[in-house]
Amino acid sequence: MTVDVMTTLRAFYAAEAACLTEGAEFEQMAAHLASDVVMHQASSLPYGGE
Repeated sequence: MTVDVMTTLRAFYAAEAACLTEGAEFEQMAAHLASDVVMHQASSLPYGGE
């Protein structure tokens, strides 16, 4: 099966935008990530950390 990387990336960014601007659930973003992914955000952000 071939994964269209750009389609996946656009879907992730759309889900991220909805989470940040519309209060959508994180699970919408997480659906586009591997189950073992770890995200690191700057501690200066309201949602910062690991």
